[in-house]
Amino acid sequence: PWADQLGLPPDVVRQLQTLRRELHLRGLANMLATATVARTLKADRVDHLVVKGVCLPALTQRQPAARGNGDVDVWVRACDVGAAELALARSGWRRGQQHKTLPHQGDGWRWAILMRFGYELTLSNPKHSDVDLHWRLGHVAREFSFSFEEALTQSVALPAVGEGVRSLAPLQAVEHLAQHGRKEAWPTLRHLVDIIELAECCGQQPVRDLARRQANLRLALATAAHLSPGLIDGVPMDRRSILLAEEAWNGCLSLTKVHADRLRLQGIAAVKSRISMAWWLMRSAPTLPVIFNHFLWLVGPLGALVRRR
Repeated sequence: PWADQLGLPPDVVRQLQTLRRELHLRGLANMLATATVARTLKADRVDHLVVKGVCLPALTQRQPAARGNGDVDVWVRACDVGAAELALARSGWRRGQQHKTLPHQGDGWRWAILMRFGYELTLSNPKHSDVDLHWRLGHVAREFSFSFEEALTQSVALPAVGEGVRSLAPLQAVEHLAQHGRKEAWPTLRHLVDIIELAECCGQQPVRDLARRQANLRLALATAAHLSPGLIDGVPMDRRSILLAEEAWNGCLSLTKVHADRLRLQGIAAVKSRISMAWWLMRSAPTLPVIFNHFLWLVGPLGALVRRR
């Protein structure tokens, strides 16, 4: 929309238009996958909520496909994980390669350990986006101020995405985005744009009140303020959040260490990058249980304990 003001040459404008169309096409495909997942689980009477993805622009009254491609993140009760996996399998979603050897419901102590220390399974479908099946939104349930039952009660319908699709209330979605972004060390600008748009939708006072109680949200707002400085007006910001946000912005979102480049690293460079990210995650964790879980997944004993040969 601002091509003229920016003085972009015609060939660049054409390239951007092509990229935008491709983005919307992938977003439409993600909408279809999301609606199919919701319809499948509803048919089997599995209570669920779809989080993130195409639900985010729908919550802010924007075109859901505009956010582009991504996984379908769906949240169910821990006791319903087995039923949800079976239902989705009938629609073509089955465990991805990295999760095929993990236990199934009924596998005794191994399943119990997975439910206790894990929080999601990835299911793949050759015709649709991957599904991340969550029984918690993060490793530590206490990192959030709401439970599944509370989220389900306060959930909102999103008919723009698909019939029967329900997601988190906007303020809960902001809290979830803050936790998820910190856990991933803010790997893309889209993560921050999500925070900005959803925070504006919620209103300054509710976000300000939540930030007083939530260290993850203070850190998210401080990081996103690099794009939208007014976002932290009136927010009680502590020095720790400001310094960690500056480090996240410079280390993870700078042009010298973007997410795609980090994924391509190999050998010593990959090890150094992983250690650097793990060190930031440890220092930015809001509580000791979260620090412990970061350490647990860093050393990786869970997979060795519960995977079958």
